Amino acid sequence: MKNWKVFTGCLAIFLSGILAGAVIGGIITKHKMEAVFHEGPPAFKRLILSKLSGELHLTKAQLRDIEPIVDKAHIELKQLRQRHQPEAERIIEAAISEMKTKLTEVQSKELDLFYEDARKRWHDR
Repeated sequence: MKNWKVFTGCLAIFLSGILAGAVIGGIITKHKMEAVFHEGPPAFKRLILSKLSGELHLTKAQLRDIEPIVDKAHIELKQLRQRHQPEAERIIEAAISEMKTKLTEVQSKELDLFYEDARKRWHDR
């Protein structure tokens, strides 16, 4: 009987560790994604450079050499996004119109506010 209690106790501790790790990992990931979403390009650039540095074990010199390349790619991607933004907005607006047929009036107004906030962030970048 004692072995069963010890085993159950160890299992409970192990499972609580897994649960705590998952919750903390989720919170950290959510925080990083929100930072990228709200801060925009500077946060995204930091995230990309950090990921490249960690995955490739870059030296400081390599990181200095790669940073302008990331900057250049960001500028080119921004220009591409600006060229295609009107088309993307038409698609999103059509989807929103279709969604509104499934929403209440209050939800529809909340969706409008959400979309307007997102549009402001897109155009600020």
